Amino acid sequence: MLNYFRVEFAERRAAEEAVVARVPAYLVDLPGYGYAQVSKTHRAAWKQLLERYLGGRAQLAIVCLLIDVRRDPGEEERWIAELGAEGGLVVGLTKCDKVSKSERESRRRLMAKTLSLPVEHCVAISTLSGKRHGLAEITDLLASSLVMDPDDGDTDD
Repeated sequence: MLNYFRVEFAERRAAEEAVVARVPAYLVDLPGYGYAQVSKTHRAAWKQLLERYLGGRAQLAIVCLLIDVRRDPGEEERWIAELGAEGGLVVGLTKCDKVSKSERESRRRLMAKTLSLPVEHCVAISTLSGKRHGLAEITDLLASSLVMDPDDGDTDD
């Protein structure tokens, strides 16, 4: 199952922080893909779906892979990272409130190295009240991949 969410990112002028445009995008979520307890046949079908979806979409601007900071990337995460790296990949490290700040940074660097990414593309995130961090960074990385080239003109043609 795929969940689609239509969102808008605000494109800002760096000097003034004034919104100059709203960039529409769709976020596509594959809930539970990494943790779902399904048959090997079902998982193989998901893999084929993902391969077609990630490999055959010209409009795909970036892939955001969420991984528990306490886990090493498994075979499936490494495979998704390879597919996503062609168009752009950001890794959001979840459950960061469960580890110390130094371990979080160490895991972030290890994850970047394991997935062959710049360390800036591995963002430690926490959504707990009072401990929120990383959300602005990951949103900025996602939004930066969507900023339209002014020479492209209207995309509704």
